[in-house]
Amino acid sequence: MSSGIVSVDKNDTLEYVIPLLINKGIHHVAVFDGKEFAGFFGYKQLARLHRRPVRQTRVGDHIIKPPAFSPDSGVVDIAESMYRLNYKIAPIIENKKLVGVVSETDIIKAAINTAEINNKKIGEFMTPEPITVKDTDRLGAAISKLRDMNISRLPVVSKSGEIAGIFESMDIMREMYTKESTYGIAMTSSQNPQKGSVTVNRGIRNEIPDYKIAVKALMKTPPVTAGTSDNVVPVFEELIRRNMTSVIVADTENRPIGIVVPKDIVYYIARMKQESVAYIQISGLEPEVMVTDFQKEEIHRMIDEAVRKLAKIMNLQFFTMHFKAYHAADAGDKRKKFTVRCRVDTDNGLYVAREYGWDAIDVTSRLLASVEDLLISEKQKMRTKLINRDRYGKWLKKERAAQ
Repeated sequence: MSSGIVSVDKNDTLEYVIPLLINKGIHHVAVFDGKEFAGFFGYKQLARLHRRPVRQTRVGDHIIKPPAFSPDSGVVDIAESMYRLNYKIAPIIENKKLVGVVSETDIIKAAINTAEINNKKIGEFMTPEPITVKDTDRLGAAISKLRDMNISRLPVVSKSGEIAGIFESMDIMREMYTKESTYGIAMTSSQNPQKGSVTVNRGIRNEIPDYKIAVKALMKTPPVTAGTSDNVVPVFEELIRRNMTSVIVADTENRPIGIVVPKDIVYYIARMKQESVAYIQISGLEPEVMVTDFQKEEIHRMIDEAVRKLAKIMNLQFFTMHFKAYHAADAGDKRKKFTVRCRVDTDNGLYVAREYGWDAIDVTSRLLASVEDLLISEKQKMRTKLINRDRYGKWLKKERAAQ
């Protein structure tokens, strides 16, 4: 738990809050309504407000409020809640007062001190085949990848394919709102007397221009890297010491083969909580996605029903589905195209599927059918493998008896 809490009032505007996030190097601030804790405001909320006027936009209108925990709550319970509800932070409340917060970094710090973690290898946590960007690619292309894939970071590779750095969405947000910019983003500028600090601009362009600006201009280097067989403890300790949020997993030629992010650690800790049902996490159905309440209820019903069917095929642990909506290419077309990704964690491994389409319910239906077919196929493969192994054992037994 972290006790050093940076707090603001719900009526404070972006003009005041953004410099706090940047200057103090924090991801969230606690928002209060008078003396009462109201919620959190962070970079994820800021990303949705980059076109809003910074002097008029109050942070209290855009907060999140994750479930609260007591100082005696266990890290496993907190991690399970954070992963299941897709939050990066949790408040610690005692006597109706905010006494601390638990972030993903706090989960990592707690994890590396447990017997369950300190003998593990990096390869056990990594997501394989990470999406990458070249250091010479334009910022616009990299930002599109972050948005399209709903991810927060991209390993950066050189022309030869070797790891060159790490590119994170928070760096973009800082650059957009930082006072002094060498890339033409800021439209006004004045210096804060405090050395090393920044103040927010009154005028900010809606998008970072992608011409002539290469990814290497904003990437962090050197990134934290590791091999699949490296012990997690020293790697995570370096991650915390350098205040970074991801580990790029490299092969012997320093090429990216995987990535480990804080959510992977939160997920691993959350799995320690033994329950008889699968945890379902659905994200991306925010109001801006423009699905009706009926569609949202129908999607939740379909997923609940599908999870019950899938649980009869394999033992499920986590079921995650994320929705992403895009505007039609034709400016006169008001429709939105949906991309839906599904990740199913089972006792037998991880399965991933994706579908596209113009109707959210139809896309969900087709994706759930694809996942069901995938699990049935995998189950059949495992059954066939066991049958063949049994047959081979019987044959081998007869051969030995004949001798």
